[in-house]
Amino acid sequence: MTVTTTDRHYHPHPPHTGLLPDPAPLYDRYAALYAAFRLHVFPDDRQEIAAALDLPAARRFAEIGCGPGFYASTFAAEYPHLAVTGIDRAAKQLAIARRRAHGLTNVTFTQGDACTLNRWYSTFDRIVAPRLLMVVPQREQAVAEMRRALAPRGRLLLAEPLQPPKISLLAFFQARAGMHSCHGVPLRDHLFTATTFATLIQSQPWADVTLWQAHGHRYACCVK
Repeated sequence: MTVTTTDRHYHPHPPHTGLLPDPAPLYDRYAALYAAFRLHVFPDDRQEIAAALDLPAARRFAEIGCGPGFYASTFAAEYPHLAVTGIDRAAKQLAIARRRAHGLTNVTFTQGDACTLNRWYSTFDRIVAPRLLMVVPQREQAVAEMRRALAPRGRLLLAEPLQPPKISLLAFFQARAGMHSCHGVPLRDHLFTATTFATLIQSQPWADVTLWQAHGHRYACCVK
């Protein structure tokens, strides 16, 4: 893979070692519960995201950390010209996403890690990753990988909650599984301040960034 001059700023982190909390197995263990939570509790901001990403002008779209495919299946149905890919680590979440997208011919779901997207470098012209960074330990690496998965002038849309949810699903999973920590590190959702969110976004050399707040979330639309 040829690295462009702007990618010389990218410094890959070591691969995941298991020394940090990894909630992914919990999302598989309670797949149906999480899917219901995702589909019915989180805000429906699809129209705002579609507008920010200018989906009518897009061709290849990815939802990273797609879970049950909330955005992938909706946008595949609304924009039949899009080639849509949903990527998630949890196999049972992907199975739910495939069932929900039954009959759609322009969407596929595949297993993958947000911190290791090398098979998709320069592939997508639009990526959405909602509420992913709050549960990913290697946040800067994930943002860098998503940027590299974008084609030139592609857009990445990130969304992270402003406040802790009234029901912490990760905490609920932990209680059900009898888990309070992983290797001595507490499992908890990470919440960003305006400063830490902006700092994370600015860790990559974007051509343009727009930040805003709505629906109880911080949003960033980043152009490669």
